[in-house]
Amino acid sequence: MPVKLYVDQDSKGRPSPPHHTHEVNPVLEILNNIWKTFHPDQRTFVAISSLRDPSADLIVLAEVGIGIIELKHCEGVIHRKGSHWYADNRKIKAGSDTLGRKNPHEQVQEYALELRNKLLPSASGKGWLPGSRAEQEKCQFHTAVCFTDTQARLRLIKSDIQINGIETLPWE
Repeated sequence: MPVKLYVDQDSKGRPSPPHHTHEVNPVLEILNNIWKTFHPDQRTFVAISSLRDPSADLIVLAEVGIGIIELKHCEGVIHRKGSHWYADNRKIKAGSDTLGRKNPHEQVQEYALELRNKLLPSASGKGWLPGSRAEQEKCQFHTAVCFTDTQARLRLIKSDIQINGIETLPWE
């Protein structure tokens, strides 16, 4: 299985650094796990890291869909109060506070919507994804928030079966 990694570049063609240094190892680990899981598959997987617009941490493109991953480096007990997420008593930032996102799930969902609007055909019928318009519109967009700190404790949030309509992850 071919895996291609692209890192966003500045106007002079230099690779953009990750948004935060703690993102490098988790991105490499996620890509390693993708390779281990799908290596007999002949489909190509493309990963884009350090994207600036939208500011997604990792995007994985494959024939079966597009995955948008937001990495959060928080230690402590991860839980929620209403729509906001916390690590112990510290509110988990959902990107820029000026955009009104309440939690990282809203953040990554917004990135997915923005990417969908950019990649799928517009009213003029032009889109970036290959295939017919019907095939393009079937493209699945999946989102995930991954906690990268080894001291993050997800037990409470996992017991809260649904967060904004989605099931929490079954592992810690």
